[in-house]
Parts: sequence; structure tokens; C-alpha cells
Amino acid sequence: DTADPLIQTESQISTMSEIPKKYKPQKWGIRDSDKLHYLLNKPRSRGGIDGRDLSKRSIEAVRLKHFPEREYKNFAPLFRKKCNEWEENRSKPGMKKSKDANKEDATAKS
Repeated sequence: DTADPLIQTESQISTMSEIPKKYKPQKWGIRDSDKLHYLLNKPRSRGGIDGRDLSKRSIEAVRLKHFPEREYKNFAPLFRKKCNEWEENRSKPGMKKSKDANKEDATAKS
């Protein structure tokens, strides 16, 4: 009886270092950054994400829906950093704001 070497039970895998390399999530790359940028620029009503909501609950929801192969402990700090950079760049003069942001600015001024 020969078992498939690629199929392992949880008890056979004690640490992430024992998982074959092709099953591990790769380092955060350009594709991941592009995907996150796309989701940040997409309206929430159309499946986008809010880069200003950095609560654990919100980050976990984004991770589970869009980046399920990532672990929370690794994803959360990177997500916060990328969202803060995105928000900072978005608020610079000459950057195009979303309709939602313009509405919030108008209500804040009144």
C-alpha cells in the first residue's frame, strides 16, 4: 500500500517549514499589491474594501475573502502598512478621490 507523498494529514505536518514549498504562500509580490490596490480603488458597493477600516474584524474579513492563503499574523501588519500608504497617497493634492470620500469631506465641512 503506497501512499501519495503529496497528501499529508494534519498530524504529519507539525510546522509550516515541513509543508512542501509549492503549497506555501509565496512572498508578497507585485500581483498581491496590484490586487490590493484594485480592491482599495473599487467602490465598496461593487466589492471593494475600505482602506480606512483597520480593525481586526475588517482585516480578517478581507483576508478570508481575498487572500485566504495568508495567515492573519503575517497579513495584518502588511495590510495596515499598505492601506496607510494608499490613504496617504490618496490625500495628496492632485489625486483623484472616490465619490464616497467627496461626500464625507462635504459633510465634515458642514
